[in-house]
Amino acid sequence: MMRKALGENEALTSGGEVGDGGVGFEGFCVDVLHEIASIVGFRYTIRVVPDGKYGAPNKRKEWNGMVRQLIDEVKEIA
Repeated sequence: MMRKALGENEALTSGGEVGDGGVGFEGFCVDVLHEIASIVGFRYTIRVVPDGKYGAPNKRKEWNGMVRQLIDEVKEIA
């Protein structure tokens, strides 16, 4: 299972099912991800990160958002 961080608690599974908040994702990147998953044969879940941020360092040089999720190994790709 591959997980992709996006930016709150909504999710879209590789089967096209919308979970949690009932919000789906669409667009070029989602279409490409779906196509690659169907060709290569992997499953994925798209989720918005809890703080809703892309990622930036704070005054203590600690990252937030998607970058923090990657650092903490909560997500595998962003």
